[in-house]
Amino acid sequence: MAIWASGEKAGIYAVGEIITNPAKKQLNANQHKYWIDETGIYKFQEKDSVFIKYLNVTLDQPILQDECRGDPVLFELQVFNDPQGTNFRLTYEQWDRILQLMNRKRHR
Repeated sequence: MAIWASGEKAGIYAVGEIITNPAKKQLNANQHKYWIDETGIYKFQEKDSVFIKYLNVTLDQPILQDECRGDPVLFELQVFNDPQGTNFRLTYEQWDRILQLMNRKRHR
């Protein structure tokens, strides 16, 4: 999976793999501090979620939206068609291209 962050510097900031099946999860006491609004905690606990193992995080050198839009493989990412969504499919070709670009950035 590719982790996309939206906003002014939108782009791919990490890749990872899902390591659990979807399930409803409770937050432990330590995790409550990450929520600004208590109602968000209840919304989180009502929906299924998964744990992710991050394989490559590139906070300092993401694959930014402009780079994706200009790339011959990534210009058709589904996130461009429905930016309000949360989960988007990648083709095998797009996945391979993301890994290639992340690897190239890591070795600069």
